[in-house]
Formats: sequence, C-alpha cells, structure tokens
Amino acid sequence: MKRVSYLISIILSLQFLSACGPGSPPTLNNPSYSVNILVDPVEGGTVLPEPGEIAEGDSIIISASPSEGWVFESWQGDHEGDINPDTVFMDGDKEITALFLERDYPLTVNIEGEGTVEERIVQPKTTDYPHGTVVELTAESAEKWSFVEWRGETLNDKNPLQITVDTEKEVTAVFEEILFTVRLETEGNGTVNVVLLSGNETDDFYEINSVVELTAVAEDGWQFLEWDEDLSETQNPQSLTIDTNKVVKAVFVQHNTDFEGGSGTELNPYRISTIEQLQNIEDEKYIDKHFIQINNINAVATSNWNRGQGFKPIGSESSPFNGSYDGDGYEISRLSISRGDGDNVGLFGFVNNGIIKNTGLRNAGISGDEIVGGLVGNNNGEVIRSYVYGSVAGEEKVGGLVGRNNGRITESYVSVDVTGEEEVGGLVGQNHQEVYGSYSEGSVSADDDRIGGLAGYNTGSISHSYSHSEVTGDENVGGLVGENRSNGTVEYSYATGRVTGDEQLGGLIGTNRANITDSYWDTEGTDQRRASGRGSSRGSTGLRTSEMNGSSAMNNMPEFDWDEIWRITSEYPNFRWQEP
Repeated sequence: MKRVSYLISIILSLQFLSACGPGSPPTLNNPSYSVNILVDPVEGGTVLPEPGEIAEGDSIIISASPSEGWVFESWQGDHEGDINPDTVFMDGDKEITALFLERDYPLTVNIEGEGTVEERIVQPKTTDYPHGTVVELTAESAEKWSFVEWRGETLNDKNPLQITVDTEKEVTAVFEEILFTVRLETEGNGTVNVVLLSGNETDDFYEINSVVELTAVAEDGWQFLEWDEDLSETQNPQSLTIDTNKVVKAVFVQHNTDFEGGSGTELNPYRISTIEQLQNIEDEKYIDKHFIQINNINAVATSNWNRGQGFKPIGSESSPFNGSYDGDGYEISRLSISRGDGDNVGLFGFVNNGIIKNTGLRNAGISGDEIVGGLVGNNNGEVIRSYVYGSVAGEEKVGGLVGRNNGRITESYVSVDVTGEEEVGGLVGQNHQEVYGSYSEGSVSADDDRIGGLAGYNTGSISHSYSHSEVTGDENVGGLVGENRSNGTVEYSYATGRVTGDEQLGGLIGTNRANITDSYWDTEGTDQRRASGRGSSRGSTGLRTSEMNGSSAMNNMPEFDWDEIWRITSEYPNFRWQEP
C-alpha cells in the first residue's frame, strides 16, 4: 500500500513539473484593493462607485450627489478635500466618507432663463446656528444660453459668487439666450438678400451658430466685386455662420466693358475671353492689374491689325507691366506681331515686377529688332509654367520665350524656330538672372555670335534645364549656351541638338568663361567632341546617345536629382512636371 502511495506521489509531481515548464508559465493574479465609500449622515445623499475591488495602479472617480435639502461638504478618511467629483489613485485599500450638511440656512436660489446653479459651502457654520455660513454659487448656462448676472440680495455678474448667509436671503441667476445680429452694408450700387439656412431668427436676432446665405444683387451697370468686413470672400452667394455679432459689406463696382468681368484685383482678376480684351490690357490704366484667361483665344485676326504690325505688345520700357496674367492652362493661337524696327517685342513687351504664368502660345509668329521673345521681350519679373510654339525672329537678344531675362523663368519651354544675328537662344536670348527647370526644342539659327540651344548669352544661373534644339551660328555656338561668362553658372543640365558653325563650337557651351557643374552633352547628337569651344570644360561630361537614353541616364548622370526633379523616359530624361 505504501508503494502505491509513493508511485502516485511521483506521478503527481511529474505532472506538476510538466505543467510548469517553459511552454506553460504559471499565472499570478494582479493585486487589487477594496474601495468603500460611506455617507455621513446616510440621509444626506448618495455616492459612487459602489463598494468593490479595483486593480492596483488604477484610478477611480468618486462623486457625491446631495439629497434635497442637503449640500455636499467634503471627503474624509483615505481621501480628503471638497472637490466633487474627484479622482482617487488606488495604491491601497480605501475607505472614504462623504460628508453632507443639511441646508438649514435661509437661502433661496431662483433661475431666470435656462441654466443651473451649483451650491457649495465655503465656510461652514461653527455653532448650531446658520448665521455667517458662506455659500458659493456657480451658474452653469444651458446650451445656446449665457449667464448674465445675479439679482436679489446682490446685483453683479461675478461667477462663481460667494454670499454670506446672515439673514434670510433670495438670489436669482439670470440667463439670456445667445442671440446675434448681422449688420449689412453696401459699397456701390446693389443690395443683399438674406436667406436663413439653419437655426432661428426673431426680429433680426439670430441664435448662435445659425447659418444664412447672403446674395449680392448688383444694379444695372454695376457688378459685384467682393465681400468685406467680417466676410472676406468673392463667391456669390456666400454662406455665413453667425457665432458673434457680424458686419458684412457687399462691394459693387461699375461694370467694365473692356473685359468679360472681374475687377482687376488678385482675388477678382479681370477675365479675358477674346483677343480684343487681351489687347485692352495694353492701356496704361490696366498695366498694374491682375488678369485671368477663361477660354482658348484665336488671335488669327491680329495679322491684319495696325497696318500689318499685328498685336501691340503689352507693356513698354516707359510703362512696364507690373500686374499678373494667369493663362489658366488655356492657349492663345496664331498670334501675329510683325515689328521689325521695334524693341521689347513679345506678347508682353516689357514686364517689370509682373508675373506671367500658365500661359501658352501656339502657332505664334513674332518678329522685332532687339530684345524679342515669343512670350516676353524684356522680363524683369517672373515667367512660370508657360510655353511658346511657332517662330520668333529679330536681330539681337532674341529668344523663343524671352528676349532678355533679368528675372526668373521657371518650368517653361518652347518648340520654336528662332532666327537672329547675335545673342540668340532657343528659350532666352540673354540671361542675367535665373532659368530653372526649363527646356527648348526646335531650331536656333543666327548669322553672328553667342548662339545657344537654350540661351545665347548667360551671366546668370541656368540649372536643371536642357535643350534638344539644333543650333547654327558663326562663332561662340553651343548646344546649351553660346557664351557663359562673368558670374554665369550652368548646373545639372544637358544638351543634345546638333551644333554647327565656324568658330568656338561646343556640345554644351561655345565659349565658357565661368562655371559648369555636373552637366552633360550628347557627343553623337551634337556632333561635338568637346564641351566648350573655348575656355574650361571642367564640370561637364560627354556621353553617347545610348548612355543618355532610358535607364542608362540614371547611371551615367548620377548627380541629377532623380527623386524630385528628373524622370527617366525611353529616350532622354525629362522633368517630373512634364506630362508623362
């Protein structure tokens, strides 16, 4: 019998050891503590939570609700204070008592409007009599109401309010529904219609967060311009949420027959719909205004304007364009300008601090004498995401997009045939500031010197740009730049078009007297073995066509930013902003 008991003990021990092995660790219950909240006296009120077990480290919220005729005074025991509700951290067993006092002091609290009043004894009585008890009253307004003031024994707007009960007293908490007004004003000739979309309105007073729709109605000969004061918008109609007193002004201006609409401000530019309206910008009174094109414009009629001279360029040296023109992605087709003896020639002749963006010319025919560009003759402002297709001709400082650039050209391009004498480029004839993220296609042909696929003459910055243009000239002829000198820089750019001429020919630059950084030329496409016909070629590399096409470009042109700027194609690289 003893042997059997011994065997049973061994078996049970093995089972226990097996159960406690690495695969099945023993579990231990997390420690917990008890919480018990008492009420003193029991008829004074109720408390939460009910008695129970709470895990160590947890927190609980305790609250006391006084019975009618009683007020909560304080907590005692394992938690003290007069905050109600309050938070208790469980780091041991808790026994807490909620003390209530019978409200035997002669204080009556009334409510006018919608809200509640919380009473709290700040200094309890020290004898059997209520004389001298200090009570704090806190007014809590209901939604869409606000506390105004106390009336009765006291008249003030302090909240909370402390009152000493030394005799029978009565106070009233006054609440007022939150209502606001909307004052409508007009400038010019017109009216404003108001429609309530949500909320409530009584005698022109609106409850908080009501929403109205405002519609500006212009009189004959006038047009709505914009909303002003507490509403800064141009949309009409316009919704308004009323959360304070509002003042809204509708601004009307006399209708301008020179354009399709608008007022010439940045928020409400003049709208251009026809070639005649486009020509109206040339008037000096509009030279600093803002414009937006609202559809494609056929400019074929300009070939017969001004005795064959065509469209008159917008802006001149004495009265340059200082506003902005946004083509908004629409095109101007078959624009004709033929001013062989004129300077500062282009759709925009002279841009000072102006901005030309999203503007495209197609089948344009532009010609002049000096400082001639398809889009801008003389640019001291900004040209952004714009392009020209067609032909551009002149004598000096001639470019497919800009004749002379003293500003900034960004993410723009041309596909043009450019002809001239000297300082002639596919994109810009003479660059003194910045060309970034831009390219040229087509042909560049000139009889003299400083001829380049992208720029004829450069003393500024050309970066992240390229040229596929074929280039022909006499001397200082380059696939990208004719002559780069002074402080001129050419960075992260390349050229591929065939280069021909007599002297100082380079696949990248005809004559380089400045700096080149990580730039390339196609030795086969340009038919040039040297980057520069004269001057330093440091910073440039010649590659075969196959080495610049497809995925090979990324390996052979590693300095280019392939993540943000450049993109691989089946042929030469192009920009990420270009259409795939």
